[in-house]
Amino acid sequence: MKSMNLNEPHPLLAHESKSAESGLWCESNNVKLPDPMKSMNLNLLSLACERIQTVFGGAVGDNSETSERSTHVAASSIETQVKKLVEDLKSTSVDTQWEAASQHRLLAKHNMDNQIIIANCGAISLLVDLLHSPDAKTQENAVTALLYLSINENNKTAIANANASL
Repeated sequence: MKSMNLNEPHPLLAHESKSAESGLWCESNNVKLPDPMKSMNLNLLSLACERIQTVFGGAVGDNSETSERSTHVAASSIETQVKKLVEDLKSTSVDTQWEAASQHRLLAKHNMDNQIIIANCGAISLLVDLLHSPDAKTQENAVTALLYLSINENNKTAIANANASL
């Protein structure tokens, strides 16, 4: 099967066009055509901005009261999720503990606010306890979650204190 060269027009097209240095050129109309990738990227960007405005309200980058409320609601939602996960860390089920440790790891990975929420909800001492879990994957998730949590200086102290009490 012959491979198709994307710089050449499809043989079934009525108007031949060729690739020029600065974009596509339609020879039959002697007109420069817009670069389809640039057009597609601009359309995607425009759709993304519209979606952000719909979800968060207001203009993108607007530091209004609405965005502050959205941030508070998001933090409250994370806190509710973390409180549930902390209860799951206390479970006697190894699978439940593994899943909760895994979720703590993901929440703590790139978000300093989440790291603070996790510590404030009491997860650190429970994650330290899971370092002695009979399940290696649970231990792995617990130690990785603690690693991410230790990025915050206050959490380092809490981790050291929890470890000292063992």
